[in-house]
Amino acid sequence: MELAKMVTKSDLEKALNQFRGVNYKDVIVGEDQIQLQEDGLLSVKNKVFHLSNEGGRQLMNLCGIPITYVKKCPNNLLCQNLNYWFSGGLPNKKVRFITNEEDDTILGITDNKASIIQNERLLEIGERILGPDNIRGFHRVHISLDFSSFAFIGTKSITPKEDDILYGGIAVQNSLLNLNPLEISAYVFRQWCSNGAISCDSIARWSRNQEVSEFNSWAERTFHLAWESIDEEFHRIETLVNTKVNGNAHQLLLSIARKHDLPSRIYTKLQEQLLDAERRNEKIETMFDLYNLITEYASHTNSLSFRSATDLQKIGGRLAKDVHLCPACHQIIN
Repeated sequence: MELAKMVTKSDLEKALNQFRGVNYKDVIVGEDQIQLQEDGLLSVKNKVFHLSNEGGRQLMNLCGIPITYVKKCPNNLLCQNLNYWFSGGLPNKKVRFITNEEDDTILGITDNKASIIQNERLLEIGERILGPDNIRGFHRVHISLDFSSFAFIGTKSITPKEDDILYGGIAVQNSLLNLNPLEISAYVFRQWCSNGAISCDSIARWSRNQEVSEFNSWAERTFHLAWESIDEEFHRIETLVNTKVNGNAHQLLLSIARKHDLPSRIYTKLQEQLLDAERRNEKIETMFDLYNLITEYASHTNSLSFRSATDLQKIGGRLAKDVHLCPACHQIIN
């Protein structure tokens, strides 16, 4: 059976292929030949590169030049400023240029000790640990340079309510520009409306300063642990189903917003979702219903960045753990 709103491995690989040419070039500012030309091209070790918008912004940051100054400065003067720093103003500064070898573009700049992990490597390790026969598809695929995310959806499942099937999986988050941490987490996918929640307990982060040679063993161990934690996540969801809100859904939603410091605009949107559900006579009777309201908005909204929506999915995972309610004030008990 094809899962709703899922993509196949082939679809995921097509998304990954757009950045298959990403590579890294280590340079020492002040020793290696780096020069910005007035036409905007950057010469690095006698090879000429184009600058992406993000690459240009990070290049200015490297030299401590504010973007507001860049916007007002004539090109010839800006080149003189930058080339001063490149020629000796930043002696022995070691950096890593992130490049696209297919079109000779500098995409970003990071510390030369940072270990950048390709998304294809995460896909290969996850598939090997779970086994191809245990992967039913992929969910929440978003592949970009600054933030990449995709979730393996496995064969473990639970039906906490009649005709309401949830599948366990593993979510991966990464950044090819080293702008965000690499995370591997347990994941829950609801087939009925294609919601996703990220477990709060099994989020493991890879330190970019670790040796790349250690990554495979770390990732294999983390995928194993995340997959093994699915049964505990299912148990928590069963508890949500059995926890009644007793007409206090609005108070509980406010309690969740305060506990997790939700921005007012997101809380307002969730309130609107709750009111819409009530107008449709969809009863919010249990914490499971509230959990689904939050994860549905996180999984399908177009009003949040993908990163912010992912953070909201994590709050859904946190809600699966915070199921103790105060009978007097209807707040979540820490």
